[in-house]
Amino acid sequence: MMIAIHTQARNIPAVRAEIARSHDSSGVLAKRYGVSTGFRLDALTFVVSHFPSHLNRDASYRILRVESLNRLPPAEQARKPHGTFQDYQVGFINVNVKHLLKLRDRDGTTCQRDRYVAIDRAFRYVHLAVKDDETIVFASAFLADALGALPFRVTHRCSCFTADAFEAACEQHGVQHRMTRPYTPKTNGMVKRSNGCVQREVLGITLYSHSHLEIVLRGFNAV
Repeated sequence: MMIAIHTQARNIPAVRAEIARSHDSSGVLAKRYGVSTGFRLDALTFVVSHFPSHLNRDASYRILRVESLNRLPPAEQARKPHGTFQDYQVGFINVNVKHLLKLRDRDGTTCQRDRYVAIDRAFRYVHLAVKDDETIVFASAFLADALGALPFRVTHRCSCFTADAFEAACEQHGVQHRMTRPYTPKTNGMVKRSNGCVQREVLGITLYSHSHLEIVLRGFNAV
């Protein structure tokens, strides 16, 4: 029978054969091959039930608990230390875009919009805008609108912020553009918290028309 073995598997037939032939202790062998000497409760019950056949899972657990052996010791593995966020000066901004749900105005018209968010990493200045789509044109327009307050230094890796046209817009305004690494945005949850606040305080309001949403957000920016 053909057996497909995972490339990172440790408990493979070859390793088990070497352990069976070795005269070293189980602790030394476990450390050498990166395996554990402990048994889970179900596996332990299966092993010991071959000797006293009346021993079931509950009885095995009670015996282990009396001897304070009902918990496996934590694995001794070197864990990567948690990093800390860098302290930023005023002017280091994270930019993101979020697709909004289809909004329905008072006349029953539905429209898909995108909300652009810019947050200062130092003192949490927030600038919001609603655009019709996630494109280079709207991203560049959002950049131009918000540059009057603070320069932008770092952005999210959305497609509208990584294209050549957005790079050209940054160069035009003299902005240093940096992108976060893929799958590691590390924005400290600021954008998500801001989006949640807007979702609760702004989008819950029944608007007369979609143009009024932009007016409401301009007032939100001024607060």
